[in-house]
Amino acid sequence: MPIRINLLAEAQAAEELRRRDPVKRSIYIAALLIAAVLSWASVLQARIALQKNEVAGLEQNIEDMTSDYAEVVASQNALNTTQLKLKAIECLRTNRYLSGNLLNALQQVFVEDVRVVKIKTDFAYKLTAAIPPKTNAFTVVAGKPATSAEQIKIQIEALDTSSNPGDRVNSYKEAISSLPHVARRFNGQEREVRLTGLNPPQTDANGKQYVLFTLECPYPEIVR
Repeated sequence: MPIRINLLAEAQAAEELRRRDPVKRSIYIAALLIAAVLSWASVLQARIALQKNEVAGLEQNIEDMTSDYAEVVASQNALNTTQLKLKAIECLRTNRYLSGNLLNALQQVFVEDVRVVKIKTDFAYKLTAAIPPKTNAFTVVAGKPATSAEQIKIQIEALDTSSNPGDRVNSYKEAISSLPHVARRFNGQEREVRLTGLNPPQTDANGKQYVLFTLECPYPEIVR
């Protein structure tokens, strides 16, 4: 029987030992893990870049919507202001004082021996500043327009030329108080026509005596 001698057995054993070396195996495993981590990091970087682009797009949309909202709020405020002004103009148009109505009413008052010589109308206005609209976190708080409190006072100077000057003053005062024009102005409130002046009897160029008197009628205050 032939005897086989492997002269390379020692070298093969050394090679097998190197192949099974745990350090080398660990290096291979570590290299694989590093490659996997680097690959995962690349994937994460790509996802982060995509998310950043998406966030930038959302931020731009928010800015656009914020700008549009500000324009809508400004337009709404302008519309509210315009509507308030139109309402105030309409109120002034329908309720403004017309001197012609007073003159027409006075010419319908007749008291014998009483003659009107002067009519004076005093206007006084108390202004209140406007309150602009405000926007809070939830809604738009409407403002208030500027207003004016109108105070009108009528003064009537007349002559009483009756046989006993001064006797017709109260009659004329009552006639003025009963005018529908005056009653509408007071709208159910107690109206007051005051006698604010009564001069002593005087004599005119024809030798006829007369009394000059003044009536005052302050209208109720009207806020517009």
